[in-house]
Amino acid sequence: MWLCYVITLPFIIALRQLPKNSCYPMTKDTLQRLERIDRLIQTKATGTPTKLASRIGISERCVYKYLNLMKDFGAPIKFDNSRQSYYYDEEGYFKISFKFKSYQ
Repeated sequence: MWLCYVITLPFIIALRQLPKNSCYPMTKDTLQRLERIDRLIQTKATGTPTKLASRIGISERCVYKYLNLMKDFGAPIKFDNSRQSYYYDEEGYFKISFKFKSYQ
């Protein structure tokens, strides 16, 4: 089983440095899209990249960027041609969280 925690301080800094026309600037919408994509992948209900883009309200190009971002964090995402949907090759989920570091 795999588990991917996304939001850590270096990740936030990296996302803030992306160009303004980037598909995933650090916003609440970005996190909600990642969570929605994760849920659709878990249930094998994404559809094709074109359908996924339409469902989420982003371009197909941005769909690929989000999927690649998730893969960069270790998500084992594959595409099933017969089901026409993305799925996780291993059991697990993509968790978005923020951990505070205590300074003493």
